Amino acid sequence: MKGCFKYIIPVIVLLYSCGDSSTQTYIEKPLADTTSGEEAYVDSIKKNMKDLKSVENIREVLCQQWEHKEDKEDAAYAGSGGDGDLQLVYRGFAFFDDGTVLQNPHGELHAGSWEYDDAAKMIVIRQNKGGKEMYKINAVAADELELTKLGEPNAKRQKYIGQAMAHIQKTSDPFYPANNNWRIRPAKPETDAEIKQRAKDCLRFYLLYYNDNRVRDSSVISFIGFPTCFIWYSGGISISTAAKLEQAWVNCFYNRQQALKAHAMMEELVTKKYTWAKGQSWVVMNAKVLKQMYERF
Repeated sequence: MKGCFKYIIPVIVLLYSCGDSSTQTYIEKPLADTTSGEEAYVDSIKKNMKDLKSVENIREVLCQQWEHKEDKEDAAYAGSGGDGDLQLVYRGFAFFDDGTVLQNPHGELHAGSWEYDDAAKMIVIRQNKGGKEMYKINAVAADELELTKLGEPNAKRQKYIGQAMAHIQKTSDPFYPANNNWRIRPAKPETDAEIKQRAKDCLRFYLLYYNDNRVRDSSVISFIGFPTCFIWYSGGISISTAAKLEQAWVNCFYNRQQALKAHAMMEELVTKKYTWAKGQSWVVMNAKVLKQMYERF
């Protein structure tokens, strides 16, 4: 479909694939219903979320997902029919109370550790790969953060937005660093069992990401910057052919050969039959099928 942008999904409209469906394996949605309703499903996630609106401790407020305001707006513009060929920068942070951080989940991600200096009102980030960054906090609220990166010539204040909520159980947050290890290329070839685990961790990441967006009532779901072999539909999941695999997916593995092994595992998984939650939002439908796929892997 001309003009289609497959990385941003508006929740309120149907999504159509940009690819040729005749060359993709596709999970079709049967008419079967499920016994559990969407309300109960969402409530089960919400009860494990922490409301930060009334929190006064700055370090605790920082422990949530933050997206760069302008970058998020640019991504939404691209997804709503703007310049789909635009090379987007999508900055962000996910801080956690165990001292871990994931920088730029929608881009060139960096996992590491972080500290908050209350006296200097400063955030210090030490990346696992050896980099160090420092940010001056100019302003902070439960849903807004304004930072200046120190040591950068002509650095300007940058505004980040949050939703004043965080997962009580850190491992339920899709951007918890350990949930993104599958995106980091291994230093040596992996066994078939290790390749399978990497692919399974990919499934879990997307399940958590769908759940996270649903509980936040997100009007737009952005897949920008995430490596994948999947193509997302509103009420359906397809998988790219091996010939059309994105390089970002290949980069998650030691080499292309190992990436193709993982793709073949995913392709076999997609061909199985799954129960779709008829009458529920496409976000929950896809999440529930991802859960079934994960459990069968």
